[in-house]
This record gives sequence, structure tokens and C-alpha cells, in this order.
Amino acid sequence: MFVDPRRPDLLAGVLNRLAAAPAARSELAGAARRRALELSPQRMAAGYLKAYAGVLSHPYKAA
Repeated sequence: MFVDPRRPDLLAGVLNRLAAAPAARSELAGAARRRALELSPQRMAAGYLKAYAGVLSHPYKAA
């Protein structure tokens, strides 16, 4: 959920709606957990290794 940080009234409204909606909170929590698992240190390291392997497989040729 995105709320304009200059609008505390909107933030309060969103938080009040979430406080009254357990199913919505659960859905958001599940989505946040799935996203967090995508951002694990292991996946980040694997991504770096893949990127470095790609760069190293194409040697630099000076003009």
C-alpha cells in the first residue's frame, strides 16, 4: 500500500481499514513474506555470480 507521506490523514485511514480487515492484513502479510523470501542473501549472491560470469565470458577488447 502506498500513501502520500505528507498526508497523515490518509495513512490513518488506511491503517484503520486494515485494523478492521483481518483477511486483508493476512493477504498483505503473505505477499510481504513471499517478496522478502525473493530478496534473500543467497539469491542476491547467486544473482551477482551470474552477472559476473556473464561479464567475464565476454573479454574486454580495447579499440
